[in-house]
Amino acid sequence: MTSCRLYALSLGLMFLVGCATLRPNTEPRGPQPTEEALALADYEEFEPSAYADPPPPTPQVVHDVPEALWLGQLGAAEPRVVVEGYRVQIALTENKAEADRLYEEVLTWWRQMVAEGRLADIAGAAADPPPIYIVYKAPYYRIRLGNFRNRAEAQRLLRLAAQRFEGAFITADQVILRP
Repeated sequence: MTSCRLYALSLGLMFLVGCATLRPNTEPRGPQPTEEALALADYEEFEPSAYADPPPPTPQVVHDVPEALWLGQLGAAEPRVVVEGYRVQIALTENKAEADRLYEEVLTWWRQMVAEGRLADIAGAAADPPPIYIVYKAPYYRIRLGNFRNRAEAQRLLRLAAQRFEGAFITADQVILRP
């Protein structure tokens, strides 16, 4: 048992002596090289003026935002009230791109009907923007027309819309009325 202790003690002593005396030499030997700054201009042959790009064209911004909204005055001159009412729904789709395409189609139809005077008895038909809405309730986009207080007013628009858009129907919705 004592020989084991003596052996362990001698191993520990050799380990400590070995670690204490073996240090890596990190001191530099001899003269150190000095770094000279390179003058890159001596090696460069690139002349950027030969590759001057013309300035990019100024983009023309075209928008269909109503002037009142653009100026931050939307609703300032015209008070509005949101109430329970009716609209005519003409389409239902899960695809946003299809909803946007249908909106443009309906907008063209609406403006043609206004120009022909066929919407003269429809309240708000000449409003700008026209009362055409894309209503999103997951997962469907609904294309709806008009702002009507009662079902009888919506029925007049339904008769015209059903001639162009198969499957149009009247639905209850929150509508915007101008007092």
